[in-house]
Amino acid sequence: MKKAFNFLYTKERVTLIKVSGKTIENIETHFENNLFIIDDCKLDIEENDIIKRNLPAGKFEKYLVIDIEFQWGKLGVTPDHYEVKVKKIKENRISHEEASNTNILKFSFRDKAIMEKLFNMEGGYVLNLSNSQFGALIAECSNIDVYSNPKYTSEPSKAKKLRKFWNNESDSIVGRVILELLGIREDLIKWQSEYDCNYNDNLADEAKRIKNIANAMAGNVEDIFPTEAERFEADLSAANSLLQDLIIIGEELISSNVNFNEESGEDNINDIIRSMLKLTKKYEIKDQARYGISYNGKNAGEVDILISTKEGKEIGLFEGLKLDSVDTAYIDKHIVKATQNYNMLGIATFIVAYVSAADYGVFWEKYYNHISNYQYGMTVKRPMEQITAPKAPTRIAQIILSKDNFDFPVYFLCFNFRKNIK
Repeated sequence: MKKAFNFLYTKERVTLIKVSGKTIENIETHFENNLFIIDDCKLDIEENDIIKRNLPAGKFEKYLVIDIEFQWGKLGVTPDHYEVKVKKIKENRISHEEASNTNILKFSFRDKAIMEKLFNMEGGYVLNLSNSQFGALIAECSNIDVYSNPKYTSEPSKAKKLRKFWNNESDSIVGRVILELLGIREDLIKWQSEYDCNYNDNLADEAKRIKNIANAMAGNVEDIFPTEAERFEADLSAANSLLQDLIIIGEELISSNVNFNEESGEDNINDIIRSMLKLTKKYEIKDQARYGISYNGKNAGEVDILISTKEGKEIGLFEGLKLDSVDTAYIDKHIVKATQNYNMLGIATFIVAYVSAADYGVFWEKYYNHISNYQYGMTVKRPMEQITAPKAPTRIAQIILSKDNFDFPVYFLCFNFRKNIK
């Protein structure tokens, strides 16, 4: 198909959104039948990038790049140009069903070369996995046994099996497997960094690129929204689901036989909540993660618990504090850490107080009054409001803040451990 002559007469300007997140604006192009024709031959465009096309009345639509062909021009007729084949992202997002049923994404030759390095595939290996571990990982993600399936039994090594796997299986399955392997690699990098403080991951940027592609292949790109309001509603829905789990966990702790004493500080209780979150098998949990900046502003901050989906999307920042009275200075310090110092990206924030107060009703009244009148240092999009608690030991409040016009919820939970904490 050679339609390059058309774009000599009808041109528009679009924005290219790279897999890395970088944007390139004002790209001159002609668009027709899911084909962008671009005569800027120096443009850095690759498969799996997204092209944003502006429409009248402030609307827009997005297209996923699935193939790129370079065409030599004809003297005096057309210049050299790219023909970029695309697929429209329905409702400006890729649904899980669409990603599962189609192979619109794929790893380029360059991406596969990167994965060879990321997973240490030289010599037939895949990371540090044994045959049984590798087989179990593939089976868990795809229900395919690469050691008994006739399609794979002829491949003698783990690396060869993996190469055949990513070249032949569906996007959603391949994406899940690659994400699992990247997770194992991240754990190995973390261990290496703890063992050697001078260790540097030279492939960090490449790993991020592959993770972005794998997330899209697995259908985990629900964060591409046409409006800020839709983005916020999706984030709020995920945060409310996490809130319900935290309420259940807190109330289970209160009613359990776990006994806390004076030595049971915030970290001890955080450890139990962290473990119980892991037991839900819904989340990826990072404890004492380096995130944002510390309270004194000099070092990296250490978040109590950073909560992500299984696909790696961060959905909650957890900050725990132990209170037996409304110590405003101590409370303010935790608010600053959770909403400003640590929370550079505007993630849903959960400030959870482990309370041992003689009169819990009076405590909550004073605590709620303080957090309602606190100056948060950013725009308040929705004022503090109480949320009906399911049981007596629990109190909940919520406020919506805006950081650089990016709205995010902050939840204040209080659990009355009066009978447990001495």
